[in-house]
Amino acid sequence: NNITGSFANGDYAAVVIFAIVFGIALARILATVGADTVGNNRQTSPVLMFFREVNKVLMLIITWIIYTTPFAVLSLIIEAIGSQSDIGSAFQNVGWLLVACCSAWLIHVLIVDVALLATFTKSNPVTY
Repeated sequence: NNITGSFANGDYAAVVIFAIVFGIALARILATVGADTVGNNRQTSPVLMFFREVNKVLMLIITWIIYTTPFAVLSLIIEAIGSQSDIGSAFQNVGWLLVACCSAWLIHVLIVDVALLATFTKSNPVTY
């Protein structure tokens, strides 16, 4: 029953509560000591510097994940297409999906957007 166990077991409510309490306590300590929290010329807390560095590392890892996600999705799509026994019917379904999406887009642009323009601006959409 500690914070590491709660995190490992997926009890994220306890982790969030701990993080809030830890953040409040850290902010009070930094305010009492007069440590810098925004990067001015005052003394910077080692704990704050640690969390800033951890933040930089995690942001870099997240950036790598974001950059590699399209390749992962492409590999999943290729695997799904490769496992099809009748590839013609699969692409026929994709074609019908494209037709449905384009039709819905045209209806939205030609009817809904024009009606909203006429309703809210009280102007003639044809002359616009």
